[in-house]
Amino acid sequence: MELREPLGRLNKILLVSSLVLLSGCFSREKKIEISAEPVKVPVMQPAAVRAVKLEDVEFKVVTSENIEDFLKQWKKKYGDDFVFIAFSVKDYETMALNLEEIRRYINQQKEIIVYYRKVTSNEEIKSDTSNTPSQ
Repeated sequence: MELREPLGRLNKILLVSSLVLLSGCFSREKKIEISAEPVKVPVMQPAAVRAVKLEDVEFKVVTSENIEDFLKQWKKKYGDDFVFIAFSVKDYETMALNLEEIRRYINQQKEIIVYYRKVTSNEEIKSDTSNTPSQ
């Protein structure tokens, strides 16, 4: 009899826990709706930067043949104070190539900015080439 009593309790416990587990399976299902609509996230468009305004620089070509005339004209126009910056022909060509490389880089960066601005906004943006030097 002692053995039956714990088995009876065990059977009751198993019966109650089975009922609890099975009752969860027979309850009403909740419908979950899944929507796959794209969400429009607003992207802040920064203001366009001010265009570059460069001042004109005057270059004088001075050679051994014209240095005396150049110095006379310079002193007459600007006085005795002056500074010489000299380039070899090769260095001048290198400087011109470097400036062209900078121009290319700026133009490519500008096109990337225009592309992302166009992609992230609703309006059609045209590439502004008014400040872009011709290539």
